Amino acid sequence: MADTPVIIRDIIKTKPNLIHVQAPYLGVAAMLASRRTGIPYLFYERGGVYVLSAATEIIYRMVVRSAKRVVAQTEHQRQALRKYTGELVEVIPNGVDVERFGNMSKRAAREAVGLPLDKKVVLSVGRCRPEKAIGDFVKAAIREDVTYVAVGDGPELRRLREKSGRVMFVGAVPNEQVPVYLCAADVLVNTSKSEGFPMAVLEGMASGLPIVAPKVCGIPEIVWDRVHGILTKPGSWQSTADAVNVILDNPGVALEMGTGNRERAKAYSWGNVVRKLYGRDLTP
Repeated sequence: MADTPVIIRDIIKTKPNLIHVQAPYLGVAAMLASRRTGIPYLFYERGGVYVLSAATEIIYRMVVRSAKRVVAQTEHQRQALRKYTGELVEVIPNGVDVERFGNMSKRAAREAVGLPLDKKVVLSVGRCRPEKAIGDFVKAAIREDVTYVAVGDGPELRRLREKSGRVMFVGAVPNEQVPVYLCAADVLVNTSKSEGFPMAVLEGMASGLPIVAPKVCGIPEIVWDRVHGILTKPGSWQSTADAVNVILDNPGVALEMGTGNRERAKAYSWGNVVRKLYGRDLTP
């Protein structure tokens, strides 16, 4: 909120045709700049709609009602946003650069990041924050014949490493290495308590991996249970462990899920997302 005057100044100076805003607090600047200049703004909800105070409630209501367009990533978000506006809320999902993923053999990928060739690899990709519940991934790492790997930095990384058990915490990696870790894996696991439209899940699908993820927020809209992976009971590490076991112990099922996921991910290309948002492909 402290940056609001600076943002308004920059908008007025730049004179864009459209203001694209992705967070309610930044939306205050967009709303005020729009009122002063007449430039419309698009509000694109990129996370969960979390209203934890009366102030946040007021901000959401003002920003969403004044927007020219309101866009959600999932139907779950759309229903939450409809509380603040009677106008149409569109659903336009997140996007993924499908060409970046699934381009290495499993052997080459594992050699590149130093993972064993003779074990299954179960991967988690995400920030070590409370809402990601990476601790449940640690608890679900129960098989001695599996290598469990967690990629991601965050405020809980140090504590989680101290209780890592069988999980190899590699911390933050360069962005170009994320596709390598995904190619090295056999299953991608998400243990979040809440989500918007998780990029890691989309990237895992583009890499041809079956997905294990909780039935929360918009995840069931991406991952259909027993089709693209297995949906688990939220907050249950045992449910996660059981789902991983089903996939690892049924290679035919895992292959079918992974193959289908690669095709499904194509529908979420950034080109499709941009065309839906702006009506044309803005790439050079």
